[in-house]
Amino acid sequence: MHHFVQKSVKRKCIPTLTPKFTRKFINANKIHSIDFRIGGVASITGSFAHDPLNTNRILVENNIPLVGLDGLNIVHVDGISVDGEEGTALRLSINATIENPGVTDVQLQNFSFYMAEGETGTILGQIPINVLALQPGTNTVTLNGLLAPLHETDLPVVGKFFSAYLNGQTQLVKLFHDRSFEQNAIPMDLTTSGLTMKANLEGIKANIIRQVDVLNFGIEFDSIDENKVYATGRLSVLFELPSNVHMTFKALTTSINFTMHFNDGPSMSQMILHDLPVEHNQITNELLMSFNKQELIVLNDASFEEFAANLVLTSSVSVTIEGLAAALTNICIGNITLSDIPVHDTLHLVGYNQFNNELLNIDNIDLTGALSSHELALRVKTKIINPSVVNIINGGRLSLDLCEVSSGISLGSVIIDPFYLEPQGSNTILNAEGTFRITDENSAVAQQFVSRMISGIDNNVELRGRLPNNSVGTSIPLLSMAIADLRIHTRVPGLYGERALVREILLKKLSAVQMAGIPLGLVKTLSSRIRLKNPFGTVLTITGMNIRAYFGAAIDESQQVGTVTDNSRITIGAYEEIVTHNIDVKITAKLSTMVSLLPPLLAGTSRLSLSGFINVIIGNQLTLNQLPLTLLNVASIQDGSI
Repeated sequence: MHHFVQKSVKRKCIPTLTPKFTRKFINANKIHSIDFRIGGVASITGSFAHDPLNTNRILVENNIPLVGLDGLNIVHVDGISVDGEEGTALRLSINATIENPGVTDVQLQNFSFYMAEGETGTILGQIPINVLALQPGTNTVTLNGLLAPLHETDLPVVGKFFSAYLNGQTQLVKLFHDRSFEQNAIPMDLTTSGLTMKANLEGIKANIIRQVDVLNFGIEFDSIDENKVYATGRLSVLFELPSNVHMTFKALTTSINFTMHFNDGPSMSQMILHDLPVEHNQITNELLMSFNKQELIVLNDASFEEFAANLVLTSSVSVTIEGLAAALTNICIGNITLSDIPVHDTLHLVGYNQFNNELLNIDNIDLTGALSSHELALRVKTKIINPSVVNIINGGRLSLDLCEVSSGISLGSVIIDPFYLEPQGSNTILNAEGTFRITDENSAVAQQFVSRMISGIDNNVELRGRLPNNSVGTSIPLLSMAIADLRIHTRVPGLYGERALVREILLKKLSAVQMAGIPLGLVKTLSSRIRLKNPFGTVLTITGMNIRAYFGAAIDESQQVGTVTDNSRITIGAYEEIVTHNIDVKITAKLSTMVSLLPPLLAGTSRLSLSGFINVIIGNQLTLNQLPLTLLNVASIQDGSI
């Protein structure tokens, strides 16, 4: 049995560190190891069979293979982070795992790595190393450096590098140290000369664009090619870098290419926006961008028509957008472009809901002339409040059927050319043209409509997109589905106030004899004149009247004052105000009514209400006989000029 308790080797020669050895050590592995020879003498002190055994000057010569760092090929980047700025560079941290396959502790110090993009070799920055200690086996290290390209022309590569990383792409990254060509290089320089590490950097799936909001979106149909659509608008985008990237940036311009989908259907439309200037709030990272008359490419007509119908007819509509964006941003190292940024969001838009809840109001309908003995020309002033961020810059020609709301009977048409809708928060004033027709089918309803209007009573109407001949009232095919089912409920205001037909009743100033005779029932007639104003843009001729007058602000048979029957021809020009000839009022009042009338009449504060029928010709062609007329609370004063 042999038992060795001590061994020693005496140097036979002094080894010399050569450049060849240091360079080979970096790349040496199990297959291509460094072979070196040791030589010397050994002394052994031990025992054999419980007796001492000492042997001196044993010659030792042996070849030993040494595994080096295997070219630092087994490197894995666990993650990187950007930790702010340092001057004109970004502070960069790289967490990595480096394998040392050998048995040698290696400590490299006081040198630096260049960080390069693996595909082109473009230098992205520099990693200074104080100490890089690699023990045999797995080593977890953190490398801190600065990201700053050597040349301004390399900034596009930096932008591409960031974009790929943020899009989850895997990239080859290389850390290398320049070769040393010095004649008297120290061992550390020789060891790190040409030292290179390569590793795949796995990207992250960063949701950089958090939210897209439409602040304004104007749709414009081409006036020549109605199937060509443009959009003008303003978008708000919430732009947010991932938590491991901390750097100050300012977005300068952005480009977006996105498609729109409605109701999980096929791609409805596409927009390509290039180099839009950006307003960047660097506190909230909200990006505001505006675009003007950019083509909205319709990819699927049916889907677009369905979207338009829901926008017009319902209270809300949702659209999904998806695509890619690019942003030119300014950071401390210069301007870089972040490209291929995914855009995906669902936009919830308020719809027009058929302009219900008084979103559309007819302020005035004017009769501007007679087209025939049964048709009048109209001018319609309409005010629309847009509840949505979607507005219409040019919606083509819009024709609507004007119907009485309860019966649904058509009275005429309203034509808006072009139809447009101002942005949200602004009133849209539309001056439309139209016609009012009296036919055998609608005669009673049409006369009632005119009667109520000149009596100062509002008419409830329905404006329909589908016309009496079953055609759809739009010149834009892409809006046909929306307009076909459009039914707007609104009202036509009656003529009152400054637009009232009868402005004032002028009673001949009563003499002392008449005032004394009224309580006694001796006065049988009163002489009067009527101040009339034509509210229409065409001539109005009254050919007869049969009117009852009542004392007070309402029709009360017990307060009837008298009656007027006159068949004189009274002609009033467009918007003209006149005072009629003398018209006799036959007194039918009770004595108590006449007594009550005298004090306010003398004081100039009396009010009369009128009810009866008139015969009228509008525009010298259209005649309405026995047209009911009711006027309440008409001012009545004494007229000393009669």
